[in-house]
Amino acid sequence: MRPKAKIIVLIAPDGTPTVEVQGCPGASCQALTRQLEADLGQTLTDERTPEYYQRAPAQDHVRLDQS
Repeated sequence: MRPKAKIIVLIAPDGTPTVEVQGCPGASCQALTRQLEADLGQTLTDERTPEYYQRAPAQDHVRLDQS
């Protein structure tokens, strides 16, 4: 069983949000955060982690559990 992806949102003291995805190799992490980033406002930087460059497992969709 593959680990579940986590979306981590940190808010700096000045109110600047940072969004990070863990447990989601490949570019599919961007689809997980697209709406959240749009809701938070303009994206100032987009930094890719080493996990982004890993090969994602073949699948047709990404499922988000509500737990």
